[in-house]
Amino acid sequence: MDTVQAQRKDKSGAQETGVKRNIINGFDATGICSINPDKVLNKIPNFSYNPEQEINDSLSELLRKKRFGCNNVERVRRKRQRLNVIPGKA
Repeated sequence: MDTVQAQRKDKSGAQETGVKRNIINGFDATGICSINPDKVLNKIPNFSYNPEQEINDSLSELLRKKRFGCNNVERVRRKRQRLNVIPGKA
């Protein structure tokens, strides 16, 4: 019985140090622990945000849809019918 309890104590101690090491390494990897701004800034992806290009694309697409309609729907051509109106009554 003593050996089983001793093994449990060893496992919990090893598990505790593993968790502690994992947490410390996690903080170190993000740069929070040592307050290293270079590590944190290197994690942020570099891209230039150009809202003008995005607005131009969105506006062009909107105007194209308004002018030409949806491309997926085919227009049905209807034959125009003559209106029978008595002259002078319209």
